[in-house]
Amino acid sequence: SNRPMLDTKATGRIDVSRDTAVNVEGRYYLSTDYPGSPNLTAGLARLPIYQTFGASGGVTQRFNHLELLFKAGIDRTVYNESELTDGSRFSNHDRDFNQFSGQARASYEVFPGVKPFVEVSGDARRHDLQFDRNNLQRNSNAVTPKVGTTFEISKKLTGEVAVGYVMRKYQDPNLADLRGVTVDGSLAWQATGLTTATVTASSRAEE
Repeated sequence: SNRPMLDTKATGRIDVSRDTAVNVEGRYYLSTDYPGSPNLTAGLARLPIYQTFGASGGVTQRFNHLELLFKAGIDRTVYNESELTDGSRFSNHDRDFNQFSGQARASYEVFPGVKPFVEVSGDARRHDLQFDRNNLQRNSNAVTPKVGTTFEISKKLTGEVAVGYVMRKYQDPNLADLRGVTVDGSLAWQATGLTTATVTASSRAEE
């Protein structure tokens, strides 16, 4: 069946000095559970929508060819009520949560435009309710190490690719850890000095 999906970001950079920059980001994501998800109940009139909105800020510091990045963020995810075919509704408040995250990256420029990097990101998810509808505690912590590189095909065409491994551990011992390989990439074309078009691909680990 059809599913709505919206993924938007707004970013900004403040150059404090030639080697120091402050980065900020605001984001909004809207979607639904996929059809057949075990989180869905029988008799739904339509898939319930959920929204995630958040912001992050960080600092990038350059030391000649070495570049260090540190970033912290917070996101809020909320679910709409579910509507059943008989007209009744029930709350999904037990699925609402806040996520607190951090990221550290070290990269080194070996050639102009080519900067291999190592990165570690982590987050803590804290739900509004201690127990969900199945009497499970869904609070969790995750760590995702990555390795990758930026690259430059031409002065106007640049990109980035990374491979990582996500490891999420839940508070409830009855919930198995979530683990898996992640692949992320982007390709940016600078059409003019003021216009850039970017294509991205990313992995999402859904509960």
